[in-house]
Amino acid sequence: MANPIRIAFSPGRMKLHNYAIEQEDRKQAEAEPRLRENERIPPQSTLESAVLAKFHQYHRIESTDSTRLLVLDPGAKADNLLTGRLETLSDRNMGGYKALSYVWGEPKFVDRIFIEGKRSDITESLGTALRRLRPLPGQPPLRIWVDQICINQKDIVERNRQVRLMHAIFKDASQVLVWLGADPNEHAFRAFQLVGSVRSIFDDKLLSQLARAEGSSCDWIPSEYWKSLRELTRLPWFRRAWIPQEIGTDAEAHVYWGNETIPWESLRFSDTPPDSVSAEARRSFVYQLCLNSRNVATDPRDYVFSLLGHPSARVGPDNTIIIQPDYDNSVADVYHEIAIRALVTGTTLMVLNAVSVNGKPVRPLCEGGQPLPSWVPRWDAGRFGRIIGFPGLYKASGSGASGITKASFEDHFTTLVISGGVIDALDNVLPKFTESHFSLDSSKKSLLLTIWRLCSAWPSPPHTLRAFLDTLAPVSHFRYMTPPEPPHSQAPISGNAVYHSGIAALKELFPSSSHFSSKNDPRKLLGTNNTDNVEISPTTWIQAAEDNTVHRCFAISRDKSYFALVPPTAEPEDVLCLLTGGETPYVLRPHPKDSGVYVFVGEAYVVGWMNDALSKLTEGGKLKTFRIR
Repeated sequence: MANPIRIAFSPGRMKLHNYAIEQEDRKQAEAEPRLRENERIPPQSTLESAVLAKFHQYHRIESTDSTRLLVLDPGAKADNLLTGRLETLSDRNMGGYKALSYVWGEPKFVDRIFIEGKRSDITESLGTALRRLRPLPGQPPLRIWVDQICINQKDIVERNRQVRLMHAIFKDASQVLVWLGADPNEHAFRAFQLVGSVRSIFDDKLLSQLARAEGSSCDWIPSEYWKSLRELTRLPWFRRAWIPQEIGTDAEAHVYWGNETIPWESLRFSDTPPDSVSAEARRSFVYQLCLNSRNVATDPRDYVFSLLGHPSARVGPDNTIIIQPDYDNSVADVYHEIAIRALVTGTTLMVLNAVSVNGKPVRPLCEGGQPLPSWVPRWDAGRFGRIIGFPGLYKASGSGASGITKASFEDHFTTLVISGGVIDALDNVLPKFTESHFSLDSSKKSLLLTIWRLCSAWPSPPHTLRAFLDTLAPVSHFRYMTPPEPPHSQAPISGNAVYHSGIAALKELFPSSSHFSSKNDPRKLLGTNNTDNVEISPTTWIQAAEDNTVHRCFAISRDKSYFALVPPTAEPEDVLCLLTGGETPYVLRPHPKDSGVYVFVGEAYVVGWMNDALSKLTEGGKLKTFRIR
């Protein structure tokens, strides 16, 4: 295009003037002082653009349904140089690519790969993985999706878009490669051999039944193999928050640890509850969040975002995603928003059951900022154990839905308004349970004896004994979480079988105590049931009680003497209540400053109030309105 020319006037004469040339001259005149100054300052400042030109530069992927693939060049084992190129993948169904699941490791980018000759810094963990997995010279390049390279991690907009696609990327991959890390101590061979041997036993129905019937001690396996297996289970990959999205698809997967490899199916052992219960758990996004909170995420927001590929993340008639991933939002905002959306789109109060505290201080999400409402779970704080309100296990408020809408919130969504009723206030709250309270060799086990002495002071011994045992290890825990093995697969586990096993366990814990001695055997209070076909060992009962109670407290209510299992932060005068749509009872505390407002403490187990119990509180009166902040 020709330079723009316009007419300009000068004193005494008219001339044609080229403004484009004048502007270029002005730029050169302004640049000369800077050039002279650059000669006196460090070279890195003047060479900045030249240095940057040596690094790979990303161009944002504008399509919301496209991603990049790394085409990794072959290389010899002794060759440290990593090279490759990036290509855009717009149709993931074309297949022919693999996806990498791995641990980032330390967020220090001390390794590098050259993308079409341009340097890109990567973590040491990824560099080790790529050198192990790349093809050898003479083989075709490896087309692989790697988040650290295929997503511009510095571009929040692109990062948000790509996170939405991650489940589909792994689902459509021809194979998922799981990199567990290097194996400097050579544990992988022994660990994978042991896994394969054990798996072959359980895959054979006859061998499996024989092993369980005989209670095989597996003493034929050398100790060093068990040590290697223990090292395998301790690897960081198994605690990654992204595992469900990356490995939970139908794509074939192979696991690599050092120089060894094994099919993922050989490592995948599952012990699931009955279908009626597990189906509800699979449909509950909040329950998936509970499971994921036991894992590790570098970015706390990923405890939520890493699960958006799970089927339970789709809600409503339009099957829309429950929350859009947005890394511009703070951790507190993400946790607050997902709690609101889960309550509004769900029919239960599972979010409240997910509020988990172990009695230890939790680091605030933002210094000086507004704290999260007490009813919002902290997914980054980690869970202390199995939740009481396992989906489908209890229906304390009945089959009715919670009915929560956007109108159920006040004070800018910080106050939850919901109906319910008061069961009773707490009176005695005993010390928090730990694993040592169920150990034969620990002096702390005396807490169980102290609790029984308190409980046995009430009348109706059979009822009191059942309530005591049921609070520690509910019968429902055995019926749903540990279905019987053949040949008793059709025989339900009776309450008496559980109670008798509990008393036998307490006799083992306290052999010299008169409370559980053979002379005064409490089982006489329970009677016998000749139809019981299922036996539960004392060891199994102790394990169940430990799983159920650790980091919780045994409590007795004030007016009606109900036995309850409550959070470790519960205090006397806290209120046991039922809330509409709640799976379990809950503990609330009157707000110290605002009358009529409550602070949410946590879920509770209360004997006799775990199923269809809300109707007991509505007889002769209306439900109470709770404002929880």
